[in-house]
Amino acid sequence: MRIGELVALRWKDIDFAHKLIEVNKSFSHGYETPPKNGKLRKVDISQQLEKTLLLWKANQQELYESLGKSNPELVFCTIKGNRINPNHFRDWTWHECLKKAGARYLKFHTWRHQYAAFLLMNGVSPV
Repeated sequence: MRIGELVALRWKDIDFAHKLIEVNKSFSHGYETPPKNGKLRKVDISQQLEKTLLLWKANQQELYESLGKSNPELVFCTIKGNRINPNHFRDWTWHECLKKAGARYLKFHTWRHQYAAFLLMNGVSPV
């Protein structure tokens, strides 16, 4: 998924029963917009991603309850429940995550393409 799509992602867009994420919007220049090609698409959720998302959801709920706040709609948000800034994520958070993982720096979008290439090399259908 693109950064703008992740920033716009809501918990209701994730279908854990069918292991799918519905990508139906993006966030760019202060506005929610349709995804890049204007079409809704569905992204499969791997078993590892499902576990990670469920753990993130539980931790997020626990944090918000401890602060006396209702659970946020957004999957990725600030402590106040506001949308994260895509530029801050791209310029700071992403860089720090890669450093902690010991991975070389590649732009976020480049990793997206690397992952797609990895799947193709391992026989996963592009569809």
